[in-house]
Amino acid sequence: MATKVRMWLAILTLAAVLIFVSLSGPTQAAGDKDMRPDVLKIAGMYKSGKAADAETAAIKIAKAFEETSDLMHLFRARNKGGIGWGRAPLGPNPAEDGLEKKLQLLADPKKPLANVAKEAAAAEEAAHDLAAMAQLIRNKTPGKDGPAGKTKKAWNEWSEQMRDASLELAKAAGAKNAAGIAKAAAKVNSTCNACHAKFKE
Repeated sequence: MATKVRMWLAILTLAAVLIFVSLSGPTQAAGDKDMRPDVLKIAGMYKSGKAADAETAAIKIAKAFEETSDLMHLFRARNKGGIGWGRAPLGPNPAEDGLEKKLQLLADPKKPLANVAKEAAAAEEAAHDLAAMAQLIRNKTPGKDGPAGKTKKAWNEWSEQMRDASLELAKAAGAKNAAGIAKAAAKVNSTCNACHAKFKE
Protein backbone atom coordinates (compact mmCIF):
# COMPACT_ATOMS: atom_id res chain seq x y z
CA MET A 1 0.00 0.00 0.00
CA ALA A 2 2.78 2.41 0.94
CA THR A 3 4.53 1.68 -2.37
CA LYS A 4 1.39 2.61 -4.34
CA VAL A 5 1.01 5.84 -2.36
CA ARG A 6 4.63 6.82 -3.09
CA MET A 7 4.15 6.01 -6.78
CA TRP A 8 1.05 8.19 -7.03
CA LEU A 9 2.77 11.02 -5.17
CA ALA A 10 5.67 10.84 -7.62
CA ILE A 11 3.29 10.93 -10.60
CA LEU A 12 1.36 13.90 -9.19
CA THR A 13 4.59 15.77 -8.45
CA LEU A 14 5.87 15.23 -11.99
CA ALA A 15 2.55 16.37 -13.46
CA ALA A 16 2.63 19.53 -11.34
CA VAL A 17 6.18 20.33 -12.49
CA LEU A 18 5.26 19.86 -16.15
CA ILE A 19 2.21 22.11 -15.80
CA PHE A 20 4.29 24.80 -14.09
CA VAL A 21 6.94 24.71 -16.81
CA SER A 22 4.35 24.90 -19.58
CA LEU A 23 2.65 27.90 -17.98
CA SER A 24 5.77 29.83 -17.01
CA GLY A 25 7.84 29.44 -20.17
CA PRO A 26 7.71 31.63 -23.32
CA THR A 27 4.59 30.89 -25.31
CA GLN A 28 4.49 29.94 -28.95
CA ALA A 29 1.57 28.29 -30.64
CA ALA A 30 2.03 24.65 -31.50
CA GLY A 31 3.26 24.26 -35.04
CA ASP A 32 4.39 27.89 -35.34
CA LYS A 33 7.65 28.36 -37.21
CA ASP A 34 10.32 30.24 -35.29
CA MET A 35 10.73 33.33 -37.44
CA ARG A 36 13.35 35.09 -35.31
CA PRO A 37 16.38 34.06 -37.40
CA ASP A 38 14.66 35.12 -40.62
CA VAL A 39 13.47 38.43 -39.17
CA LEU A 40 16.96 39.21 -37.83
CA LYS A 41 18.52 38.31 -41.19
CA ILE A 42 16.27 40.73 -43.08
CA ALA A 43 16.61 43.37 -40.35
CA GLY A 44 20.38 43.18 -40.75
CA MET A 45 20.03 43.90 -44.46
CA TYR A 46 17.88 46.94 -43.78
CA LYS A 47 20.38 48.13 -41.18
CA SER A 48 23.17 47.81 -43.77
CA GLY A 49 21.18 49.89 -46.24
CA LYS A 50 20.49 46.89 -48.49
CA ALA A 51 16.74 47.36 -48.85
CA ALA A 52 16.59 45.64 -52.25
CA ASP A 53 18.37 42.57 -50.84
CA ALA A 54 16.01 42.59 -47.83
CA GLU A 55 12.96 42.62 -50.06
CA THR A 56 14.33 39.85 -52.29
CA ALA A 57 15.15 37.70 -49.26
CA ALA A 58 11.67 38.32 -47.83
CA ILE A 59 10.04 36.93 -50.97
CA LYS A 60 11.91 33.64 -50.56
CA ILE A 61 11.44 33.42 -46.79
CA ALA A 62 7.73 34.19 -47.02
CA LYS A 63 7.26 31.01 -49.04
CA ALA A 64 8.61 28.93 -46.16
CA PHE A 65 5.84 29.69 -43.68
CA GLU A 66 2.09 29.49 -44.05
CA GLU A 67 0.49 31.79 -41.50
CA THR A 68 1.17 35.38 -40.48
CA SER A 69 0.56 34.17 -36.92
CA ASP A 70 4.13 32.86 -37.10
CA LEU A 71 5.12 36.54 -37.09
CA MET A 72 2.41 38.02 -34.91
CA HIS A 73 3.55 36.32 -31.70
CA LEU A 74 6.89 38.10 -32.07
CA PHE A 75 5.15 41.35 -31.12
CA ARG A 76 4.67 40.03 -27.57
CA ALA A 77 6.99 40.79 -24.67
CA ARG A 78 10.33 39.00 -24.78
CA ASN A 79 9.45 36.88 -21.74
CA LYS A 80 6.25 35.78 -23.49
CA GLY A 81 7.99 34.50 -26.60
CA GLY A 82 8.28 37.81 -28.46
CA ILE A 83 11.39 39.14 -30.14
CA GLY A 84 11.72 41.97 -27.62
CA TRP A 85 12.64 45.61 -28.05
CA GLY A 86 16.25 45.58 -29.24
CA ARG A 87 18.74 42.80 -28.70
CA ALA A 88 18.76 42.83 -24.90
CA PRO A 89 16.20 43.67 -22.20
CA LEU A 90 16.08 47.40 -21.54
CA GLY A 91 14.50 48.77 -18.39
CA PRO A 92 13.15 47.16 -15.24
CA ASN A 93 9.68 46.22 -16.52
CA PRO A 94 9.59 43.00 -18.63
CA ALA A 95 6.03 43.80 -19.73
CA GLU A 96 7.35 46.79 -21.69
CA ASP A 97 10.06 44.77 -23.45
CA GLY A 98 8.00 43.95 -26.51
CA LEU A 99 7.40 45.50 -29.92
CA GLU A 100 3.68 46.10 -29.46
CA LYS A 101 3.85 47.53 -25.94
CA LYS A 102 6.90 49.72 -26.59
CA LEU A 103 5.37 51.13 -29.76
CA GLN A 104 2.26 52.06 -27.80
CA LEU A 105 4.38 53.78 -25.16
CA LEU A 106 6.50 55.68 -27.68
CA ALA A 107 3.40 56.75 -29.61
CA ASP A 108 1.99 58.41 -26.48
CA PRO A 109 3.03 62.10 -26.62
CA LYS A 110 2.68 62.26 -22.83
CA LYS A 111 5.44 59.65 -22.39
CA PRO A 112 8.53 60.75 -24.33
CA LEU A 113 11.74 58.75 -24.14
CA ALA A 114 13.28 59.32 -20.73
CA ASN A 115 16.84 58.91 -22.02
CA VAL A 116 17.24 59.15 -25.79
CA ALA A 117 20.99 58.48 -25.70
CA LYS A 118 20.42 55.28 -23.73
CA GLU A 119 17.38 53.99 -25.63
CA ALA A 120 18.15 55.03 -29.21
CA ALA A 121 20.22 51.96 -30.10
CA ALA A 122 17.50 49.55 -28.99
CA ALA A 123 14.88 51.61 -30.84
CA GLU A 124 16.94 51.43 -34.04
CA GLU A 125 17.32 47.64 -33.74
CA ALA A 126 13.63 47.19 -33.03
CA ALA A 127 12.71 49.43 -35.95
CA HIS A 128 14.71 47.29 -38.37
CA ASP A 129 12.99 44.20 -36.92
CA LEU A 130 9.63 45.86 -37.56
CA ALA A 131 10.60 46.72 -41.13
CA ALA A 132 11.62 43.11 -41.71
CA MET A 133 8.34 41.81 -40.33
CA ALA A 134 6.36 44.29 -42.41
CA GLN A 135 8.14 43.16 -45.57
CA LEU A 136 7.43 39.51 -44.77
CA ILE A 137 3.76 40.38 -44.16
CA ARG A 138 3.76 42.23 -47.50
CA ASN A 139 4.73 38.96 -49.16
CA LYS A 140 1.85 37.04 -47.56
CA THR A 141 -0.84 38.94 -49.45
CA PRO A 142 -4.19 37.07 -49.47
CA GLY A 143 -4.85 35.12 -52.65
CA LYS A 144 -8.09 36.96 -53.32
CA ASP A 145 -10.12 39.92 -52.08
CA GLY A 146 -12.38 39.34 -49.12
CA PRO A 147 -15.55 41.10 -47.94
CA ALA A 148 -15.82 44.47 -46.19
CA GLY A 149 -12.70 46.01 -47.67
CA LYS A 150 -10.38 43.06 -46.96
CA THR A 151 -8.66 43.54 -50.28
CA LYS A 152 -5.21 42.60 -51.48
CA LYS A 153 -4.62 46.27 -52.25
CA ALA A 154 -5.39 47.32 -48.66
CA TRP A 155 -3.14 44.56 -47.28
CA ASN A 156 -0.24 45.65 -49.47
CA GLU A 157 -0.68 49.34 -48.73
CA TRP A 158 -0.75 48.88 -44.96
CA SER A 159 2.21 46.51 -44.90
CA GLU A 160 4.24 48.91 -47.06
CA GLN A 161 3.24 51.84 -44.83
CA MET A 162 4.35 49.87 -41.78
CA ARG A 163 7.69 49.04 -43.42
CA ASP A 164 8.33 52.63 -44.49
CA ALA A 165 7.31 54.06 -41.10
CA SER A 166 9.57 51.51 -39.38
CA LEU A 167 12.51 52.65 -41.50
CA GLU A 168 11.66 56.25 -40.56
CA LEU A 169 11.78 55.14 -36.93
CA ALA A 170 15.18 53.54 -37.46
CA LYS A 171 16.50 56.72 -39.06
CA ALA A 172 15.18 58.92 -36.25
CA ALA A 173 16.63 56.57 -33.64
CA GLY A 174 19.99 56.54 -35.41
CA ALA A 175 19.99 60.35 -35.23
CA LYS A 176 18.85 60.25 -31.56
CA ASN A 177 15.91 62.44 -32.56
CA ALA A 178 13.34 62.05 -29.77
CA ALA A 179 10.58 63.92 -31.61
CA GLY A 180 11.22 61.92 -34.77
CA ILE A 181 11.16 58.65 -32.83
CA ALA A 182 7.80 59.52 -31.27
CA LYS A 183 6.31 60.60 -34.62
CA ALA A 184 7.49 57.50 -36.49
CA ALA A 185 6.46 55.15 -33.66
CA ALA A 186 2.97 56.68 -33.71
CA LYS A 187 2.80 56.11 -37.46
CA VAL A 188 3.84 52.45 -37.13
CA ASN A 189 1.39 51.91 -34.29
CA SER A 190 -1.56 53.51 -36.10
CA THR A 191 -0.83 51.52 -39.26
CA CYS A 192 -0.78 48.26 -37.28
CA ASN A 193 -4.07 49.18 -35.60
CA ALA A 194 -5.75 50.07 -38.86
CA CYS A 195 -4.68 46.83 -40.50
CA HIS A 196 -5.73 44.72 -37.51
CA ALA A 197 -9.10 46.42 -37.38
CA LYS A 198 -9.75 45.29 -40.94
CA PHE A 199 -8.06 41.90 -41.22
CA LYS A 200 -7.72 40.42 -37.73
CA GLU A 201 -10.37 37.79 -37.10
